[in-house]
Amino acid sequence: MKKILSFSIMVLMASVMFSNCATSKQTNPNYKQYAKFTSSDRLCQIRPGDTYETVVTTLGSEPYNVLSKQADGFDIYVYKYKIVERRCHPESINQRGAESQGVEVYSGREEKVYLIFENNKLKSMITDEGMRSGNSLLIINNTLYALTKNTDGEYVLKPAEIIKTAEEETSKKSSILSIPLRK
Repeated sequence: MKKILSFSIMVLMASVMFSNCATSKQTNPNYKQYAKFTSSDRLCQIRPGDTYETVVTTLGSEPYNVLSKQADGFDIYVYKYKIVERRCHPESINQRGAESQGVEVYSGREEKVYLIFENNKLKSMITDEGMRSGNSLLIINNTLYALTKNTDGEYVLKPAEIIKTAEEETSKKSSILSIPLRK
């Protein structure tokens, strides 16, 4: 009877230990949850014309989110990425050759990049920084498109509206066109 009881206690202790090992990463307060991300180096490797599958392979993961899948064949995906930086001694930062010294590390900040596909081929990409720095306008097949939000708050790609200037409206002689820039 003592052997059965001690064997049962050992089995119970072993199962508790193994279950703790399996869940320790999930419950350990030292572990944090992060979004999957790629790197700026990998983003530089993708090219317009790459297929969706090639982009996923090059970036190392599926997109973080799908922003839009349109009937006209345009799909907009978002990836999170981090910029690759170097950690080196502060005194060497301004020395020639320092750009290749030190250890490569990720910046602490996650950035977003929007990849725009037409019929499963990469047409364009724009980062949040690119949208803040400029207007969210893209040229695809010699057509100017705007990345805007529709009434449901979804990002969509639409041909940019070209409107006539007030001078052209009144004189009907000018050929100058104005493109509305919306944020």
